[in-house]
Amino acid sequence: MDKTCLKCGHVHPFAAAQTCNACPNCGAIYAKVEQALAAEALKRAAAASTTPGRRLFALTWVLFATCMVLVMVSTALTYLYYQEHRLNRVLISQRESPPARPVINPAAPVTATAPRLDSDALKQAEARPPANLADNAEVVVISGYEPKDKAVNGTVVNVFINRPGKSVLVVLTSYEKIAWKVSAGDGTLIKGILISSYEPSSVRSNIQVPVYRAKLPYSYQKDSAGFASLLNGVNRLFGIQKVDVFRGEYSLPNVITVDRLDPPQAALTVQGEQPQAPVKGMRFELVDGNFNPVRWSLTGPVDGTAQVILAPEKAVRSDQDKRIYRIVSHSITAQDPSSSAPAELQMPDNFPSLSWPTAVAYDSKRHYVTLVSLGGEGFLYRFDTQAGRWLDFRSLENIDINALAYDEVADRYVAWTTDGSLLFIAADGTPLHTKPLLGRSTDFHRRYADGSPISSSPRLVPHGDQIALVELQGGMVERIWYYDLELDVFQLTYRRQRPAG
Repeated sequence: MDKTCLKCGHVHPFAAAQTCNACPNCGAIYAKVEQALAAEALKRAAAASTTPGRRLFALTWVLFATCMVLVMVSTALTYLYYQEHRLNRVLISQRESPPARPVINPAAPVTATAPRLDSDALKQAEARPPANLADNAEVVVISGYEPKDKAVNGTVVNVFINRPGKSVLVVLTSYEKIAWKVSAGDGTLIKGILISSYEPSSVRSNIQVPVYRAKLPYSYQKDSAGFASLLNGVNRLFGIQKVDVFRGEYSLPNVITVDRLDPPQAALTVQGEQPQAPVKGMRFELVDGNFNPVRWSLTGPVDGTAQVILAPEKAVRSDQDKRIYRIVSHSITAQDPSSSAPAELQMPDNFPSLSWPTAVAYDSKRHYVTLVSLGGEGFLYRFDTQAGRWLDFRSLENIDINALAYDEVADRYVAWTTDGSLLFIAADGTPLHTKPLLGRSTDFHRRYADGSPISSSPRLVPHGDQIALVELQGGMVERIWYYDLELDVFQLTYRRQRPAG
């Protein structure tokens, strides 16, 4: 049997009895070669068997990486789509927005003038003006809050006084600063200029005239408390009782010409309206500090008796038990005549809290005390003095009342509202109708319009179609106005005469 050497390929006879297993040509040992070949065959077989698994693993990782890339790309595309969609929505929503428009006729700049305190501005004297400065002179008052058209004219207001053969005293008042320019026509003598403003103002003129700085209010309405204060201020300086010309506007125009006097009118006088004879007679009762009746008429105390101090506001006395019901801060108290300590009347649990009570009245037919308040939407409360318990309340629905009286003749209440109207209320508390009065009288308007120095409201004394509105100062009657509901007439009928000096 031949045997081939696996190393060198030599063929030689194989004898089982040979003592050596080596190749006689190269000396390779058959057993080792076969073992090496067998080991090599095993490695090749092992490598061949693991190759598909590695390929599958590698393929898995490639697929995973591909999926991750696809996820990231999808996320990026989704985000871009969302942003684009949102932008499109914004653009669509603003598709109707108006286009940009050019500014038409923009304001031109106003050239600066010399400073207020330059030599061309008249010097303003701090001293009190001479008391005779207004003697034999027409008094012209020009007043307002601010100059008009500041974007065009700045703060300049030109005043031209053309009163040939006349002497004129000019009073200029404002809140904001004004660069006044005062000129006079031929034959017009300006005796002096009074100037007053919250912000310092200047005066320039083509004539030499003394200018005095005063402390006077501004006012652009003749029927205002501010104008009455202005008149009183000029009166204290010169003793004058009226002004001859008034030019008042919130925003004063750039040019103001005065060439004629205003028609004579009570609104331009310090005294204001004068009392008139009432169209109908009316007698009524007020009460003094002890709640005793004091007889009055529309023209003064009955029988010529001297005035007495009247009972304070916001207090009434019951006819039956003589208890006094009085508003005290945010409560109402009842005081028995035999006791010196008033007791607070507690509201029921279902009543709104009493806040800012303003007026109280006594229903002499039913013996009810009726109370009104401003707090919240405003409420009207009724209290039964005989039963000693609260009856009911109702909303006033934001009608602000600061005076209230019961009319026994008409069996109703009459109230005064903060907007300057009479309010008529049924006996059960139901509001009926209003009657505005504030603009019917300049004197009345000055006292009870917004900003009036009179903090209290008029005291009401109704008697059917006749109503007296009484102004108190220091507990004494200062003025009486009369309103006739049937004739729709509103008059000043009484004014207290003060001692001279």
